Amino acid sequence: MNIEGTKNIVDACIQNKAKKLIYLSTVHIIDPKKHGDILCEPTDFNENKVVGTYAKTKLVATKYIFDACKEKNLNATILYPSGVIGPYDYKISELGQVILDYMNHKLLAYVKGGYNFVDVRDISDATISAITSGKCGEGYILSGEYMSLKNLLMTINKKLNRKKLPPKIALWFVRMFASLSNLYYKLRKQKPIFSSYSLYTLNANSNFSNEKAKKELSFNPRDVKESICDAVDWFIKNKPEKVNFKKLHE
Repeated sequence: MNIEGTKNIVDACIQNKAKKLIYLSTVHIIDPKKHGDILCEPTDFNENKVVGTYAKTKLVATKYIFDACKEKNLNATILYPSGVIGPYDYKISELGQVILDYMNHKLLAYVKGGYNFVDVRDISDATISAITSGKCGEGYILSGEYMSLKNLLMTINKKLNRKKLPPKIALWFVRMFASLSNLYYKLRKQKPIFSSYSLYTLNANSNFSNEKAKKELSFNPRDVKESICDAVDWFIKNKPEKVNFKKLHE
């Protein structure tokens, strides 16, 4: 879907002489390099430098758009969001599932790691801005700020007036059972809390630079703590059937 669906849309844009295409790619197609390295918009699209089917397919799709800009006069701007967080999580994303599970006391432990998160509303604002301000054949990283998984849970604790965190368990121990966990959740048609890929992501370099987006798209990401608290409020109001209200403030 990431590849063929994108190709179909690009080809239709070219055939119908569309004025502008805005494509939401992902920071996962960027080579993470070493911890501490600043990660900017990609110029090298090498499938062997990224991990996971999602990243590889998005990389192929993104390269197809850039090639179309150069070779077929497509007017397109590419956006690279980092870890998306915040309200309006209707289908419940993997991160949304983590928040819900923690709200319901189903997250019995956490692991070392974290990621760069950005609010979905800020991505929407940047997407609108890219229509008029995004340059043809250019990409823009839409990143927010890094937050460890521990601090994410502590933010929810403060929001719900909780005091204790679940125990922290060794990363090697969780990795040992990750494959079985993936299979278990797949059979139950549920999103895994800690999949092999999410464990990799939580401990990969996510030091993304959003300076280009700030300068050219007036991108101004909000505090990620606000995004987390708004996500909690949104789930309580809009997904009450998913929330265990009896244990919410325990």
